[in-house]
Amino acid sequence: MFSPEQTTPHLTQVKTIIEVIGGALTTAGVIWKIILPVFRWLFVKRVVYAATIAELKPPRGALIVGALDEYLPIRPSFCYSNESMDRAYWPSKANADSTAFFKFMQETLSDLALNEARQWERNNFSEMSLIGQPSVELDLLQTYTRLRWFLIKSCGSNFARVSSTIGANCSSALQTLETERKRMLESMPTRILILRIQNRMGMDGKELRLEITVGGSIYDVSVNERINPQILEQSNNRLFIQLAALQPGYVVEVKVWYRWEAVLFGSRSFSQSEYFPGPEGIMINYIGISNGKVVQEKSLLRDLKAWNSMDVAIGRDPAAPPDI
Repeated sequence: MFSPEQTTPHLTQVKTIIEVIGGALTTAGVIWKIILPVFRWLFVKRVVYAATIAELKPPRGALIVGALDEYLPIRPSFCYSNESMDRAYWPSKANADSTAFFKFMQETLSDLALNEARQWERNNFSEMSLIGQPSVELDLLQTYTRLRWFLIKSCGSNFARVSSTIGANCSSALQTLETERKRMLESMPTRILILRIQNRMGMDGKELRLEITVGGSIYDVSVNERINPQILEQSNNRLFIQLAALQPGYVVEVKVWYRWEAVLFGSRSFSQSEYFPGPEGIMINYIGISNGKVVQEKSLLRDLKAWNSMDVAIGRDPAAPPDI
């Protein structure tokens, strides 16, 4: 039979082992609490975004015979890649503007003015023509293109010479058209922001919110190739988009066509030029969801083959005061 004195060392050893194990488990628990968030941050799928700004240029390739391409009535600058030369990729407002300008052309270049132009065409431009299906619309567009060529190339933009050569009515109509053309071109966009956001979580991304500021004027906006007034709020140079939920795997693509004209603000310390929207005139102020993080993933736009573009990250709000 063992005495109490004989069992005490064994109990002490067991107790010590238990304390060591308990301490180790406690330490491991603390370490795991530190490691787990880091592990989740590095490896758990999140909502990702990629954004790029591309310069808009006129379509490549002439649609006409001869050297009249630069004299076309409207040379739209909605193209930023070979793919975007298809009109299906142009903003919806482009079609509305094109239709409105053509209607204005029909009303202005008509009656006596059109008769004078057509008489002049028959004697001077029989072998220079636009390519396309014959139509009344194509004929009118061709007449205006030829008149622009004559005005710029032969008359040095002198309408008096047009009047003396073709006729006073035609010269007056042409001057009216050139004024409207200039006004319209001055409203055309010069840049496009293309932004994609994808939910790579296993659950809905809730309350997606996007805010963008433009240093010029917004021409048109599309969200997944369409405008949805319920999720879009827009001022002349500020854009807000909200979605209640972003389902797993879902991709949102936002396109913002805008006109950017560089403005010099001076170089004094903390001047507006130091935090005005980026070198290309636009800034993504915020992208976020209420139940997770949104991080940049440039590969999301790897299929975009723009002629001239630059990546964009989330920046500061230009309305915020400068850091001191």
